[in-house]
Amino acid sequence: MHRWRRFRPYNFFLVPILAPCGYPVDVDPNKFTLVTPFEKDQRKWMDSVSINTDDSRGRTRYRFTTSFESAAYGERAVVATFGALLHDYLRHPESKSLAPNGESCRRETVGLLQRAHIIGGKHRRIGKEVDRRWEEGDDLDAIRQRPIEYQALRSKTGDATAIPGGALSRLVKKIGLRKLMRQGLGRRILQKIWRQEPVKVSTLREYERAIRQFTSTTRRRKSARL
Repeated sequence: MHRWRRFRPYNFFLVPILAPCGYPVDVDPNKFTLVTPFEKDQRKWMDSVSINTDDSRGRTRYRFTTSFESAAYGERAVVATFGALLHDYLRHPESKSLAPNGESCRRETVGLLQRAHIIGGKHRRIGKEVDRRWEEGDDLDAIRQRPIEYQALRSKTGDATAIPGGALSRLVKKIGLRKLMRQGLGRRILQKIWRQEPVKVSTLREYERAIRQFTSTTRRRKSARL
């Protein structure tokens, strides 16, 4: 960046975080990274002028707004605010937990969440997750670093699958296929759980609930007899 004349005055700079769909018109969101001179006084941030580092030949200067209802929307970039972040947080689905019914959390999910069990699928070497360029600070490409995405296993039909855990597999073996089949569970899926083979996520959750419910009911009956 030292060879870029328009960037030289920026000894220190800020990288504004834009709101979703907060890009000005006629720009490519994938090639739009704004930087602006560093300013300690936060009250002056909205009056600052920024440039797009992905457009080395461009002479366009960009200013900011915090509202999509602003008359300058489309001309100015809409920056993210803590107020908008708090609003989205209240409707943010918690991907690390399950809903009370055992399904994935959605925006409208309420109640006590359950612990989600993660089972590793395909192993892939990714190296270190932290880019050293963040520490060095000389390479602006580090700003565009993307987090590592762990993809779910997919069946031939495109449905997400998961490998049954060892505890569930041992529970099926302990109970026996015949007893579970009398509860309306299919032999093919039970055998996959037995052998810890990939099963459709929604089906696996349904079977796990049924198996554990059967186990709890059996235990209560035995306790009542005693």
